[in-house]
Amino acid sequence: MRKLLVKGGRLIGPGQGQDEIRDLWIVGSKISSARFPEAEADETIDATGMLIMPGFVDPHVHLREPGNEEAETIATGCAAALAGGYTAVGTMPNTTPCTDAPETVERVFRAVSACTAPMLRVVAALTAGRSGRELANLEAFANDLHTRVTGFTDDGSGVQDESLARRAMEFCARHDVPYIEHCEVADLSAGGVVHPCAEADRRGLKGYPAEAEWRMIERDLRLAEETGAHVHFQHLSSARSVELIAEAKARGRAAVTAEVTPHHLTLTVEDALAGGTNFKMNPPLRAKEDRQALLAGLKDGVIDMIATDHAPHTAESKALPFAEAPNGVIGLETAAAVAWTNFVEPGILTRNEMARRMSIAPARFLRVPATETFEDGDAANLVVFDPNARWTVDAAAFKSKSRNCPFDGWAVRGRVTATVVEGEVRYRADIH
Repeated sequence: MRKLLVKGGRLIGPGQGQDEIRDLWIVGSKISSARFPEAEADETIDATGMLIMPGFVDPHVHLREPGNEEAETIATGCAAALAGGYTAVGTMPNTTPCTDAPETVERVFRAVSACTAPMLRVVAALTAGRSGRELANLEAFANDLHTRVTGFTDDGSGVQDESLARRAMEFCARHDVPYIEHCEVADLSAGGVVHPCAEADRRGLKGYPAEAEWRMIERDLRLAEETGAHVHFQHLSSARSVELIAEAKARGRAAVTAEVTPHHLTLTVEDALAGGTNFKMNPPLRAKEDRQALLAGLKDGVIDMIATDHAPHTAESKALPFAEAPNGVIGLETAAAVAWTNFVEPGILTRNEMARRMSIAPARFLRVPATETFEDGDAANLVVFDPNARWTVDAAAFKSKSRNCPFDGWAVRGRVTATVVEGEVRYRADIH
């Protein structure tokens, strides 16, 4: 079997709190406790001075294909994921056609097989055509559940009909898959494009209040407790949302998980108003107090994981006026550096906490193997990360096809130098 030597790095293993410098041997797709002569390595990665961490896992990405290949393709999105240190991603159903039938899942996996890619899981549509009017034929996915299809969502729009949401949760509970919610009460957001504030009012930009998010969380927590479903809340943005989820976890009557994005953790409505459409997303960037509550929730585990909500758009569409431009920003190639620079270096998160939030928790959620302990037989899905690398984000140099990055031009520390998926080096940075 093929042997890979990752030499001289510091292992960060959250499964057992590991933080130690040692060589790591990988035989086939597994970590090996055996020690071989260095000459026997088929490939060597010199990780001296670097961290060897569990590969990052993103439960929330948009690869756009099929139907929106002008913004991203499966090949370019997968290349971006690998460059960002991601060994697995969960793709959203916002495609054309949307992923509401097994035929579209098959189409996605054919495209994945034709490129160098991380492990991939599909999150399929809850309702037919993501219309919110009737459930998709969820039973049709039965053979793919827990393997290729890992849950259901209408991401981009919340399920407004409570009876429909209840029936969807009942299905998810029976099949032990998560009901994944884009938390937005449409009557409350009502065409809003930015967090309400005086400057938005002055510019004539309609407000999108935090209540539109937390009211749906309130409803779904009640439904989850009544149906026994695992409910997962996407891209949290508000302090009240964190409070509601903390209360639900304390009650312990339902399985509840939640994610937050790097942009909601680091930016506010002031950045959106100053920065333009590359800072426009749904839900919108909110007040400083919301950002602080999100960071506290991530630190204490109320929020389980970091997700990028990587949402590519063409430069032409993002050049439209703020109210007309599409929502969404890209983040696969910046998430690790933004997290390291803003959370780990200031001491908000430890290295192991970063690994738990970006690797272990989302891997368990997507049901993909993660390198939790670096012990014999553990899955060899890992990232080599240089914590001392200083660089300036340059969206024009990304592997992604799109450039709508709110961190463009930021000076950051920490860079992915190699990504290993199932024992195979699928990305190595061309830097020295």
